[in-house]
Amino acid sequence: MNKIIHIEPLYRDLMVHFGSPKSLRKELKRYVDESVIKRVYDDNEFNGKKALTYMNQDCGVFFVWMPNKPSTAEDLGFLVHELFHAVVEMCEIIGAELVSQSQEFYAYLIGYLTERVITDCKISLSCPVQ
Repeated sequence: MNKIIHIEPLYRDLMVHFGSPKSLRKELKRYVDESVIKRVYDDNEFNGKKALTYMNQDCGVFFVWMPNKPSTAEDLGFLVHELFHAVVEMCEIIGAELVSQSQEFYAYLIGYLTERVITDCKISLSCPVQ
């Protein structure tokens, strides 16, 4: 599953991809050339990872990747962890450092992205009865 999420306040798009590294490569081919994809794969090790954020302003690649859609609280924690990395990187690009005065902006963006990913990717948050 692949979704592009537009982040209005930052005029940026973030790709969120749930699937194999091979399926991610296929999606990236829709947006960038093979030399950029090679750079992404040379920069990262996907095997055994639960999630990954890759942001490279130079080549215009911004994505969060997980091998599967979150289905547990732990998975959702990994997703939010990666979204935090994405927010930090995007805010650094526009010069909004994480300081006490910018905490609310960061928190808003993490909340916004989390809600969008859960909604757009139709992630179920049902909890098992104990």
